Amino acid sequence: MNTREIEHIAKLLILPKKIVLIPHKNPDGDAIGAVSALYLFLKKLGHQCTIISPNDYPKFLKWMPAEQFILRYDQNPTEYQQLIGKTDVIFTLDFNSLSRIGDM
Repeated sequence: MNTREIEHIAKLLILPKKIVLIPHKNPDGDAIGAVSALYLFLKKLGHQCTIISPNDYPKFLKWMPAEQFILRYDQNPTEYQQLIGKTDVIFTLDFNSLSRIGDM
């Protein structure tokens, strides 16, 4: 990511937005940590944030900050697809191809 892209994102986030954060399918510690950290940061800036994981993740990661706010797409795909459709910004974290989010 270059300076111009960072400036664009910063301008985009000046006013409160509805934001969805998505880790990859079968998320590991990096993915859950990344979405949790960004969730907490964006909430402090006044944004309405939602984390939607494609599926569940290992029990040993259930202690992480913001873990209690993570929704599982595989449990309610219709509702969460509607939520995604109404969001202003989507951040995908810890992966390089949308194929990594499975059915989402």
